[in-house]
Amino acid sequence: MVKQESQNTIGLKQKILDYQSFLFEEKKIHFIAEIDDSIIPKTKVKVLYLIIKESLNNAAKYAKATEVLVSCKKNEGTLELIIKDNGNGFVTEGKSNGNGLSNMAQRCKASDGQFHIESSPGNGTLIRCKWEL
Repeated sequence: MVKQESQNTIGLKQKILDYQSFLFEEKKIHFIAEIDDSIIPKTKVKVLYLIIKESLNNAAKYAKATEVLVSCKKNEGTLELIIKDNGNGFVTEGKSNGNGLSNMAQRCKASDGQFHIESSPGNGTLIRCKWEL
């Protein structure tokens, strides 16, 4: 029980750093995390973690990215999550985005957020989630 309680006190940034080291180390993907745990409402931590985790999986498994940036910032009454990679990219229009991307969009929207994705072949992927605070 004590172990579970201590897990809950680990901040989002540390959880993401731990996860990416497991996922990216072997693939030699450069990772940057710009996350200030103090600005993230507790009610958003789980959804942010799941969206970021899915994005990192996609970058490692499908995008063949060499660089990934995760940024979470407060901006004029909003919380904004940006996840950007320099991978292969893909055509977003007219394509079934698969379970991973649709799950991210659903999680964001279910938590009263706005989900946006930009990608094109050869230009990587940018995911932006925004919540009113």
